[in-house]
Amino acid sequence: METKTQFGLGSIAKHSPKWLVPAFAGSIIVIGVASFLITGDPAISDPVKVRVNHYLTGLTMLISGLAPLFGVDLKPKKQ
Repeated sequence: METKTQFGLGSIAKHSPKWLVPAFAGSIIVIGVASFLITGDPAISDPVKVRVNHYLTGLTMLISGLAPLFGVDLKPKKQ
């Protein structure tokens, strides 16, 4: 049974397709790694580091905000 991807407030309580959760989580991980690498790179000037990390943080916030609208819950589940 294939689950169609839906977007909107009605998708918050619904299940998302299996591929969508790793896609959102993977993108947040990649952004975090990029931010880590940029922060530690001595060849990049400090003002550029701050600006790039500011944009990467904004992108992470955007992804985290859009995920629930696709039915993705990025919080760890309690067992």
